[in-house]
Amino acid sequence: MLRKTALIAILFLYVLPTLAQNELDAFKYIIIQKKYDFLKSENLYRLNSYTKQLFDGEGYATLVQGETYPEEVKANPCIAVIADIVDESSAFTTKLKLVLKNCYDEVVFTSILGTSKIKQFDKTYTDALNKCFVSIKELNYKYDPSLLIKENAGHQQRFIIKYNHYFFRQCTVITILIIVTLYTVVLIL
Repeated sequence: MLRKTALIAILFLYVLPTLAQNELDAFKYIIIQKKYDFLKSENLYRLNSYTKQLFDGEGYATLVQGETYPEEVKANPCIAVIADIVDESSAFTTKLKLVLKNCYDEVVFTSILGTSKIKQFDKTYTDALNKCFVSIKELNYKYDPSLLIKENAGHQQRFIIKYNHYFFRQCTVITILIIVTLYTVVLIL
């Protein structure tokens, strides 16, 4: 009986996080920088264009910094986040971290550290970026405009991410139903 209860608890802890919304669902666009601070020129080693390609492949709408933005981004720049890559490399290992910042320059997402020991610069940077991009792939992005709300603070307006209580209640109910079903199956077997 204790073993069955432990199994149910583990399944509960595994299922619940997968049903929750992620912090990027509030943003419609990812703005890719033309030049990352640690590189000497724009799109060196094609890292910027590769970053755009990776985001496009995961269903994100991407824009390149400095190009013409859609009217909705001009009207509300807070529906976009800016992608930056932080280089934490050492002498023999390339280490990259993907950081996404909102319109207030606040970090809303930081990826895992992607590392590579390939000796060629163009290959080592793309390899490390692929490894840190795994955490983006796990987010299962789906844009939800209702998550970004306008907050009035005195004379200033600020956009914040809304905590969607209704959604989390739905997740809890679904998770409980899944657990009850699994528990019933375990009892039958």
